[in-house]
Amino acid sequence: MDAAQHVRFSPLQTSLSAKILNDLGVEAADLSTAFLIDNGEVYSKSSSILRMLSYTRFPWSWMAAVLLCLVPLFLRDFGYDLFARNRGAIWKTLKKMTGIGDVSLETYGSRVIVSDEDRIPEGWGLLPREKKE
Repeated sequence: MDAAQHVRFSPLQTSLSAKILNDLGVEAADLSTAFLIDNGEVYSKSSSILRMLSYTRFPWSWMAAVLLCLVPLFLRDFGYDLFARNRGAIWKTLKKMTGIGDVSLETYGSRVIVSDEDRIPEGWGLLPREKKE
């Protein structure tokens, strides 16, 4: 992950994200699209994901640089859209095949920014889980 913790997340469903993107002239109508704001530039879809990977360690940062340079934007975004449309089925299949899934993201909860009026839904896995006795 982002060892230096440069990257922060804000769900598109929140009023804070809507305000930030609106202030930058971006209409975020499609909630399946990822956006990255980096040094005042707004990146979306595959460009946002690959640029986020540039903050991670090798080999992910290297892979991101190669894909950004070698694969044309229209092909990257075609792949991004294909994944976005089918991600539920992809994750369910991955979970069945590998047993990986239902990951708690609470360790990353401090990196999610929302306004005081927004609440993070419990089902997103970012809030501390209740301890069962």
